[in-house]
Amino acid sequence: LYLNIMLLYFFVLFYGQGVANSVVMEKSSKLMESMLVTVNPVAIILGKLFAITLTGIIQILSWVSSIGLSFAIGTYGVKAINPDTTMGIIEMFEMLREMTEGMFSPINCILAVIVIILGMLLYCSLAGIGGAMASKAEDLSSANLMFTLVLVVSFLATLYGGGMDGASNPILDWIPFTAVMVTPANALLGNIPVWQTLAIIGIIFVTTVIITL
Repeated sequence: LYLNIMLLYFFVLFYGQGVANSVVMEKSSKLMESMLVTVNPVAIILGKLFAITLTGIIQILSWVSSIGLSFAIGTYGVKAINPDTTMGIIEMFEMLREMTEGMFSPINCILAVIVIILGMLLYCSLAGIGGAMASKAEDLSSANLMFTLVLVVSFLATLYGGGMDGASNPILDWIPFTAVMVTPANALLGNIPVWQTLAIIGIIFVTTVIITL
């Protein structure tokens, strides 16, 4: 849970700032004046929002899948050469596999990914608001205060709400801004039922649509 919180926090921070910076850069560019003649400003902002968010999601999934695949191939290779190996890292993987057996069901994995996608979009939408409010790059830090405050407060709430101990406060799953950081891990580990994960996804989705609009 702690690793999930830290990973998503830094990814959201990085890509959220990327959305805001991209919007401000286009607003200060002379090219934007030409584009606005033929393109709706809303379409430009949404295009940047969806593109950068998708980039972040692809990067997260590619990192996780690459790490998992690399360790799996390495473990298989070592065991093929020496089935009786006592290598520490191999034994640790075996212990983790036994501990988590039956937890990572396909439906839970799919729901966790959906929460991550909507969560990234939720925070990037907040950052997009800050970028739209700033007239130049120097004003971005103050205009994007809403995104920064919500992200930092949610991060601290998840940490001190049990994130460092491995068991988060159940209330945090129902708050869309904190659910992004704790619900994926809880769903993967089977700590919450499927119906609850679906309800949380609905709440995050509605909040994301409202903020994006």
